[in-house]
This record gives sequence, structure tokens and C-alpha cells, in this order.
Amino acid sequence: MVGLFSSILITPSKGWESARTIGSKKEVILKFALPMILTTGLCAFCGELLKAGTFDWQTGLKSFTNLSITLFASFYISAIIIKGFSNWLLSKHLIFTEALQFTIFAYSCVIFVYMVGELSEDMFFIKILELYTFYLVFEGCNSYLGIVEKSGDKRNAFIALSSLAIMVMPEFVRRLLTLLMPGLN
Repeated sequence: MVGLFSSILITPSKGWESARTIGSKKEVILKFALPMILTTGLCAFCGELLKAGTFDWQTGLKSFTNLSITLFASFYISAIIIKGFSNWLLSKHLIFTEALQFTIFAYSCVIFVYMVGELSEDMFFIKILELYTFYLVFEGCNSYLGIVEKSGDKRNAFIALSSLAIMVMPEFVRRLLTLLMPGLN
């Protein structure tokens, strides 16, 4: 998992080629998504200790739970949106499993930003790194999905809309959780 995660972030074209070797939806979720979600949740749990100086188990568990639910729901909601964008804009229609796998790997940069952000409270500026998601999605379209169209306008629109969905969805889900379950914050 760590090798694929870092490969997607450092050399996206090679990382996406490696991601193609993971076959089924179950494997992608169990070998990549779940460890990423749990690691990021653990960062939120430990970040409470680093931020406050004194550790409160209840606050740590709330942070872990909130972030884990946020990321898991974001994967699925973003996959549904990306599937809709591909059906609407592209000649290649993605099935849900393919859209989900693509979305999970494309979340690598967002996950990295959340990990670092949860471990420190004064690094709010690191959120700017989420813009790298545009490049990850671009490379994923080429290497993973094989979407290479001669008329690039629809492909570029797909890349832009998918990247925006990936970057915005965790914050949207987090705010929705706060609204629906205020005790979780």
C-alpha cells in the first residue's frame, strides 16, 4: 500500500500503471482504500495529542470516527459523480466498479493533505497541495482509464469536474456530518 501510494504521488504515470495490477473492487478497497482511511484516521487520533498537549480519548475517537466516515463516504459519492461525468461527457462509459477504483487512487493527494493537516494545526497552507489532484486525474485518464480523445475539450472538462469533485467532497461530507450528527464534532 505504501509503495503504491507514494508511487501515485511521486510518479503518477508509473503509479497508475501499478494500480492497474490490483484487480477487483474488493482488493482495491481492502488493500488500498481501507488502509489509507485507517491511517488518516489514526493521524487524526494522534493529531489531537500533538495539537492539544494533553490527550483526551473522547476527542481523539471523535476525530478518528469523523474523518474515517468522511473519507469513506467521499470515495463512494465521488465515484458516483465521476461515473455520471464520464457517461455525460465521454464516449467511454465507466461502470461503477471502474469509477470507484479510479476515484480511490485519485484520492491519494487529498489523503496525503489530510494526513499532514491532522498531525499539525499550523499547516493550513498545505491545502494548496490538493491542486495536484488535477494532474493525478489527468495521468489517471491516460494510464488507468485509457481515455485519450482527439477532441480534448470533453476530456478536459471531465478531468476538471472529476478533480473538483474529489477535492470538494470530503469537506462537503464533513460539514454534512456536522449538521446531521453535531455530537461527532
